[in-house]
Amino acid sequence: MTDFPDYLTVSEVTSILKCHRDTVYRMLDRGELAEIRVGRKRLIDADSLPKPERAAAPVIPSAKPRRITGELAEAYYRGRAAL
Repeated sequence: MTDFPDYLTVSEVTSILKCHRDTVYRMLDRGELAEIRVGRKRLIDADSLPKPERAAAPVIPSAKPRRITGELAEAYYRGRAAL
């Protein structure tokens, strides 16, 4: 990844992935992220971060208004007239 330094802190990874710190530590423990340790500090290899996926656009059904006809329409309009 060219936009980031070679190694990132846990705090930097949480802001990039928009997740909780504990999630990053779990990913490190499961081996999903490559790391090096410097003393107590855990530095994450930027190349091991998950690649962003493009979300598919949600499908919104066309909502065409429908006409109320027949007995249903009469009952509806009679009910509104009573109000």
